[in-house]
Amino acid sequence: MTQRSLIRTRLSALALLLALVAGCASLPGGSVSESRAQRLLDAGEPERAATVYLELAGLTEGGERDRLLLRAARAFTAAGDASRAGVAISRVAEPRAADRVTDWLVARAALANLQDNGVESLSLLDEVDMRGVTLNQRIDLEGERGTALFLTGQPLEAVSTLNRRELWLGTSEEIKANHTRIWDGLLRADPARLRDAATRAGDRVVAGWIALGLIFDGSGEAGPRAGIAGWTRQYPGHPAIDTIVREWGEPVEPTQFEPRQVALLATLSGRAAPIGEAVRDGFLGHYAAAQQGRVDAPIVRVYDIAEMGATLAWQQAVADGAELIVGPILPAAVEELAMNSELTVPTLTLNYLREPTGQPLLFQFGLAPEDEAAAAALRAIGDGHRRAVAFVPASNWGERVLQAFADTFSAYGGVVVDYATYIAEDTDYSSEIQAAMLLDDSVTRYRRMRSLVGQPLQFEPRRRADVDFIFMAAASASAERLRPQFRFHYSGDLPVYATSAVNAPGRDVRARDLEGVRFTEIPWLTADMRGEQTPLTVASAALASARRQPRLFALGYDAYGAVSQVAAALGGTLPPQRWQGATGGLELRVTGDIRRSTEWAVFQRGQTVALPALDPRVDPMAPAERDNPDAPFGDDAEDAFESGGDEPRQPTIITLD
Repeated sequence: MTQRSLIRTRLSALALLLALVAGCASLPGGSVSESRAQRLLDAGEPERAATVYLELAGLTEGGERDRLLLRAARAFTAAGDASRAGVAISRVAEPRAADRVTDWLVARAALANLQDNGVESLSLLDEVDMRGVTLNQRIDLEGERGTALFLTGQPLEAVSTLNRRELWLGTSEEIKANHTRIWDGLLRADPARLRDAATRAGDRVVAGWIALGLIFDGSGEAGPRAGIAGWTRQYPGHPAIDTIVREWGEPVEPTQFEPRQVALLATLSGRAAPIGEAVRDGFLGHYAAAQQGRVDAPIVRVYDIAEMGATLAWQQAVADGAELIVGPILPAAVEELAMNSELTVPTLTLNYLREPTGQPLLFQFGLAPEDEAAAAALRAIGDGHRRAVAFVPASNWGERVLQAFADTFSAYGGVVVDYATYIAEDTDYSSEIQAAMLLDDSVTRYRRMRSLVGQPLQFEPRRRADVDFIFMAAASASAERLRPQFRFHYSGDLPVYATSAVNAPGRDVRARDLEGVRFTEIPWLTADMRGEQTPLTVASAALASARRQPRLFALGYDAYGAVSQVAAALGGTLPPQRWQGATGGLELRVTGDIRRSTEWAVFQRGQTVALPALDPRVDPMAPAERDNPDAPFGDDAEDAFESGGDEPRQPTIITLD
């Protein structure tokens, strides 16, 4: 650059600075820095922050100058000054670098939103290449997308987008600002479109936001106050309660809710009877232990849905006076109940729906394989691995597990470089392993070199070098075939992580074939591995269902424990954020889902050995600490099984009082 052009560039920058700063309040003494600008933004002074960015832009040139001008434009937009935001953006040359392109498009989209042009904003945001977007850029982008969706008359999509954005926010101030963005959009939304959105909302949190917006549908001052109490009861624990509703000065008083009668819907006859029996026995065992000595113990009734179907069993339970219903567990029965019934009584299903229903009284809990796949991703991250290849069965289960693993792994900085699907019933997985490990490429290179040299060469195939570990989703029988074939195909040095499906308690596992495989497991089973005396240890001696189906027995045990957590949420009191259960570290979320984290074990010298817990700073769902380490799952739990004897036989409907 010549001296003259350099002077011209600096004069242009100075002129721009003077034009934009004109009308801004002068800044008191102090050094100009980006950290100062950020502090001003955090303090709610975006116009002054914009001035700092402009001063910094005037001291530099090129790409750095453009970056600072875009920061100034975003600050002017936050201040509601569309004119000066537009001037700042107009002085930025169309960038070429991918990260700068994203900032440029988002800044222009924010300006379009400020000018109530949501159509242009969405068009600009659709141009962003999401593959290279950073976390902060994604947060900014999704914020502007949510605003644009409100402007274009799409409140359901807007709330869904902004609700998802909250997962990436790190502070309570950021979350509160996100809630304010949602609330501002709802207040401006067309009531007719809100009513339509309410009929289509599936997610519990999203439905709550839409319902809150509808309270103000032409109802004036008295309407909202009259509707808030009912809304709070319908959406207990909703995130808007603390950030929006309480700011109206209307106290949200919790109420006590203790169900006097609880119903369990289980399949107790037919081919699925062993599943229902294991859940029932765990449920009743925890009930018996928890209620000893209580004079106000609730009544528990058990209904065999194999005889009458899920819907009729649920209706019969309600007619019999049930105030909280647990079950069913089989996916088809859960779908039938959720889709065909208007749930007027709180219901905790023991499996998860494929699609949300928007029913506010529906809660969900189960042994979701997605939770274990996510746990495997977090464990690998915590162990220092960042690049994975995955092997999953060619089934719906395999697809769900792979998606959950990939989503969590990528969210924490990992990359799934490749994956392969296999037919579980097959015995030879050579082609799948060779393709995923790029061994075919190694052979191709050898053949090319041999052709070039014209004579045989010493050759040993090499697997790809860009992989840290293998994620293996497989039942124990398939895993016993897969693991040795990894070794045969030059991948035996890679660590292998798996879900609990790889471990079949009570089955003679060819542990040598699975040597070194790490897998998720429920705490009751890892406690047994450590030789700890647990309720399951006692129950296994008395109940065949606990021996045959220990995980389902533990699910039933935790299902009764979850009754008090659901009741607390329905009463408007927040349940404990997390608690320790037999199936894992449990958390009742505002979505109505109970999610769990698991413990870890490894196949070692022919045995299953419990592993230390993952550092809770890495695992956001690390199990809660136990109040009494000597009684891992509750001081009263073991008493339920001390009597021993034969496995109890229950009638179709029973009452314990």
